Amino acid sequence: GRNYGLLFLNVGVGAGNDGHYVGAIVDGNLENVMVGHDMVAGNEIDNVGAIVGENLQNVMVAGDEIDNVGAIVGENLQNVMVAGYEIDNVGAIVGENLQNVMVAGDEIDNVGAIVGENLDNVMVAGDEIDNVGAIVGENLDNVMVADDEIDNVGD
Repeated sequence: GRNYGLLFLNVGVGAGNDGHYVGAIVDGNLENVMVGHDMVAGNEIDNVGAIVGENLQNVMVAGDEIDNVGAIVGENLQNVMVAGYEIDNVGAIVGENLQNVMVAGDEIDNVGAIVGENLDNVMVAGDEIDNVGAIVGENLDNVMVADDEIDNVGD
């Protein structure tokens, strides 16, 4: 039947409808993890590699035709969202005390790495973004890459 796709997982492995691979959701204190189908949360999600951490409060992988989400790894990550349409690769979101991390948009091809400590707001959002190399730092308050038809953002 139809799976309306809201899975709240603490520790384990799960997949929605047409969620081909959900690799691992590992560790304690995961409060909300959503990987699903037909509820703003996914159609044809192929690979979600690993969501690993401590005190992750809200983690969402949602969208249409998301191909690969490599790893979301950290400590005290508060809100992490990968949402959009035709997102191909999200490499790694790794850090400590990351408060809001969002990758959202249309036809995003590659987001390399978002790595840091005490990043408050990190957003990659837009239309036809091709490559976002790395957002790396310490105590970055607001980081945003957002526009239309961005081709390459290095560091």
